[in-house]
Amino acid sequence: MKKGFTLVELVAVVVLLGILLLFSYTKISDIAEKKNNELLENKKSLVIDALKEYINDNDDITENIGDVHCISIEDLEDENLIPVNIDDLKEKYNYVRVVIGKKNSYSFVNDPSDEDCNIK
Repeated sequence: MKKGFTLVELVAVVVLLGILLLFSYTKISDIAEKKNNELLENKKSLVIDALKEYINDNDDITENIGDVHCISIEDLEDENLIPVNIDDLKEKYNYVRVVIGKKNSYSFVNDPSDEDCNIK
């Protein structure tokens, strides 16, 4: 009697391993994407905090309630208000749009000309 595995058994094992690898790869890539999105949101929070400090230093921005300003993320970096590398955030967005009010609202935009912004 011969010892070993038949070709059908070996192919079945390879197919099962392939299926397991496919499921684990999609699960791992989903986890990695979720973590990247969380990191991007954390960086957005850092930029908004930097923008708040920038607004406090530049009183002319908050003169009129309802004004809309777009402030360059690079300007915030130039002012040394952002303590971490945010190159991945700058790949998606170039400006932060702020609507001045009792409670300012913030959004990230790529092209301020598409918005009704005063560019700072």
